[in-house]
Amino acid sequence: MGEAAGRSGKEMLAQPPIRSQQPDDVLQWRNIFLDRGRYEVRVEGRRIDLTVTEFKLMACFLRNPLRVLSREQLLSEAWSASPDATTRTVDTHIYRLRRKLSSLASCIRTVRGVGYSLDLEP
Repeated sequence: MGEAAGRSGKEMLAQPPIRSQQPDDVLQWRNIFLDRGRYEVRVEGRRIDLTVTEFKLMACFLRNPLRVLSREQLLSEAWSASPDATTRTVDTHIYRLRRKLSSLASCIRTVRGVGYSLDLEP
């Protein structure tokens, strides 16, 4: 008799659902892993704590590696429709994100007058 057939209905309902990890749930670039399902970022194997906005920015960079993202694009992605957010707000959050990335901080490259990109070489 199969495992499921040997359990009562209550036992089966008590089991937590098994969530299959979707390909989009985990984004990875070099030694940076972002797991949207767990709301977790790991850099070189260590977990780093990010604010909601920093997490959204990191996800945006990981979805678009090597692509230059304008400050306006990043505002739209991370702040949705917040009227208080400005392009200087983006700069401040990028600064904080770089500090948390420590040894990989220089991988977020500033493209003067345009925005930022996630580059292969630090």
